[in-house]
Amino acid sequence: MKNTLRDREAVCVLLRTTSAEELKAACELLDKAEISYRATGTKAGFDIMEVGRAGGPADKLLLIAKEDHPRACEVMEQSYASTPLPQGHFLQEATDDEILEILAAPEEWSFFDLAQARKMARARQLSAVDLAEKKVAHVTELREGRPAPKMLMGLGWILSLVGSGIGILLGVGIIISMEQTPHGSFPKYDKASRESAANMIFVSVVMAVVLTMLLLTLNGR
Repeated sequence: MKNTLRDREAVCVLLRTTSAEELKAACELLDKAEISYRATGTKAGFDIMEVGRAGGPADKLLLIAKEDHPRACEVMEQSYASTPLPQGHFLQEATDDEILEILAAPEEWSFFDLAQARKMARARQLSAVDLAEKKVAHVTELREGRPAPKMLMGLGWILSLVGSGIGILLGVGIIISMEQTPHGSFPKYDKASRESAANMIFVSVVMAVVLTMLLLTLNGR
């Protein structure tokens, strides 16, 4: 596998996987299409901001230049276009609405699922207007963000109530975390989660001040 992406190029994630074979196959396709890329991995170790999320981030990434993203996606999908849908695959019973939801949020699905969904959409002659409406709804959801994991919020509040600096760091992390998508960069967590995190920071600061004053008073006796 060749890593041909220049260090200072604006990049995005084309593929996130735990399979070395899948990564290798994708790199071979990009080599053939003469698309620059970089194969890398996520940081190993415990990430406190991942508390409460099912399954952690994948450990193998394939990065490409943002300007190459549409062509790279097309190359990847075409490689699966002629592959038959396996027996028992969820798309065999997918409704028109479910197919449109897949096509409206391509970053959330595998290239195989996208290729099959596009074939099915063409075969069923699904409306381009309906797809456009689904895309608008999807981008709206991305802009709003998702609720922060309950376990993460609970841990943040516990640490804040005891005046821990980690509670402040968690609150700041929840507020500033961003999600990079093909549609742009959006807040990772929704407004309610960010407001709760702001309160978490305030309480943590107040409790830290109160505890500090109490310790100074006790030591001054």
